[in-house]
Amino acid sequence: MYNQYRDQDKQNASAPIVGGALIDEPGNHTREVYFLEGAEELNLDNYYYDIPVVYNDAVKKWINYYLNRGRNYFETYSAQGGRYAPLLGKILEDNGLPRDLIYVAMAESGFHTKARSYARAVGLWQFIPSTGRIYGLKIDWYIDERRDPIKSTIAASQYLKKLYQDYGDWELAAAAYNAGEGKVNRAMARYKSDNFWDLRKKRYLRSETKNYVPKIMALAILGKNLKAFGFDGIEFNGPVDYTEIEVPGNTDLVILAQEMNIDVEEIYSLNPELRRSRAGSNLRSCPVTTADSQARAGDIPVRLPSYIPVSFPLFDSARVANTLESFFCSASATFTFVQLLFA
Repeated sequence: MYNQYRDQDKQNASAPIVGGALIDEPGNHTREVYFLEGAEELNLDNYYYDIPVVYNDAVKKWINYYLNRGRNYFETYSAQGGRYAPLLGKILEDNGLPRDLIYVAMAESGFHTKARSYARAVGLWQFIPSTGRIYGLKIDWYIDERRDPIKSTIAASQYLKKLYQDYGDWELAAAAYNAGEGKVNRAMARYKSDNFWDLRKKRYLRSETKNYVPKIMALAILGKNLKAFGFDGIEFNGPVDYTEIEVPGNTDLVILAQEMNIDVEEIYSLNPELRRSRAGSNLRSCPVTTADSQARAGDIPVRLPSYIPVSFPLFDSARVANTLESFFCSASATFTFVQLLFA
């Protein structure tokens, strides 16, 4: 279902974080473009963004933090961004949103799928349970789709699009993403202003929300100018590489991993939404690799008896012989394709 998101660009150490908007000239970009004014002193490589970014004292404070006391945090977030930011940027763009909104996820979770807040917000986009369910995310004993990088990003895209439609302003939309629409609406009504920076000067919004928007902007400035800020030595994680297969409910992941000859932790890594040792359907599998780099479709069958429903005797050879499930490596030995063959 989501195989279109499996092949993403790899991060170059000195380039902007992959996933954000690449804007050489504003006239060549299909979305609205914003120029970072007043930051000429920084000698940046990138001054263009597809979300509003300003360079004021609040943003400078966060830049200074990540260049000094919080430097390790930024390097960790960026390294993790090598894995998820390309995927997030593609999904945001496919849903008609600015790619630079990846920095909202960076501010929320540091690009960690299992991040959890004191308010029980979870995942890359830090959905609380109620909001996650409103936007179609399944949360139960076995699965928490707030941790799913694809489904949670689609949900976040829907929510962010709704917020932008409500406010017509990305700064207010981001503030509402953090504080909730009710809080922002009451602040706007109380102070008769629809300008985030004016509301920020007042007492009603929490400090977390007042700092949230400038934090996103600081991360965007840093993330699109790694070399200029001395972050060109970060060792980025490789992008998510997967294919999707269908598995019956209650599939035992340990047996599945054994039959695929991979570590079960690889399955959990690609499926962070899974909370137990058994899975439902739409599992993203690890690639089946081969020593033969010239392998082509159909060359290397891998039998997976764990795909037989749990009530089915997995190792009854007479029964297994009647249900063959074959995985075939692609030409690059990167992805797998499932074909069910019935004798």
